[in-house]
Amino acid sequence: MKIIGMMELNNIRMNTITYNAAASACEKGSQWVKGLNLIDLMAINHVEFDTISCSTTLSACGARGEWRQGLEILHAMYDKKLEANTITYNAAITACEKVGDWVRALYLLDVMLQATVETTTISFNAAISAFEVCGVWKRALHLLNLMTDIFVYANVITYNAAMSVCDKAGEWVVALALLGTMDECRIDADSITFSAAMSACRRSSSWSRGLQLLNTSANYRIYPDSVMWGSVIGVCAEGGAWECALHVLENMIYHAATADLVSYNSAISACEKGSAWEKSIELLDACRARLLEADIITFNAAISACEKASEWPKTLELLQEWSIQESRPTRLHMELSLMLVQHVSNGRHLLPFLKNLRKLAVHPEVWTSVR
Repeated sequence: MKIIGMMELNNIRMNTITYNAAASACEKGSQWVKGLNLIDLMAINHVEFDTISCSTTLSACGARGEWRQGLEILHAMYDKKLEANTITYNAAITACEKVGDWVRALYLLDVMLQATVETTTISFNAAISAFEVCGVWKRALHLLNLMTDIFVYANVITYNAAMSVCDKAGEWVVALALLGTMDECRIDADSITFSAAMSACRRSSSWSRGLQLLNTSANYRIYPDSVMWGSVIGVCAEGGAWECALHVLENMIYHAATADLVSYNSAISACEKGSAWEKSIELLDACRARLLEADIITFNAAISACEKASEWPKTLELLQEWSIQESRPTRLHMELSLMLVQHVSNGRHLLPFLKNLRKLAVHPEVWTSVR
């Protein structure tokens, strides 16, 4: 843009090629605003913009999800009777995909097909991804099947997008079936594929399937990262398989993957569902040893595990710790406070805790029970 400004100051006449080069630089730097300014400058200086000018600027808009500006450029091309090519349409569909506007994305893809503009894998990948926000999974599968019918190659990105759409829509059976289709089509899965499949397993509480995916990932030369390990622990937690959750957490640490608070929370939650309160306390202690600051999710799971086991002294201890750390009590803690009043026999231990809760504006029922 500086060079163009200098050329204008020195009255050097610029042509379409000059502006196209500048537009290309803006596109590479995702500078869509400057790209649009160039289109305006071309009009002011009576320089004709062509398909290249519009396509490069539209690509910059597409990368940033600026679909309105992208469609304006597309309409300007129609007005100028410029032929929109594959790159132009792909950029416009990508812009719609970024904001989840699947209606416009599908419309643009249909225009490409009707106008016999070559559709590519990128065209379909962007259109399928646009369905993710609203979970229109049947349309996503339709496009996937259409690719086969018109001989457009579906790659791992295509299947990842379709699996993600199905997962978001709660169609976990279909999502896992797509993983099988990839094997049949000899399309190598990647870490994103396994993350989408793992998310589907979590929705179905199919922890055995999650473990199977984890064990087979090495066959695809995919080595689990912290996110994938954490997903498996989450699947085990959803299925109440606390022993498996602990086993996966141990393996995660053994393989030098970073066990974050989310992973520990999932494992503690699994123990809570499996009534393994002692293990939940061990995991809470492990969090502290790793200098991970327990949050409300951590305490909720650990406290709930102790409460279910009627371990009232330990429940009181955790509530005391939580009340010091937190500034606002939750409904769960209010209910537990009432239960503690009824179950803890040693009032000397209970009184400091209740006094601390009073500072946090605890529900009056607690104080009524104490009196």
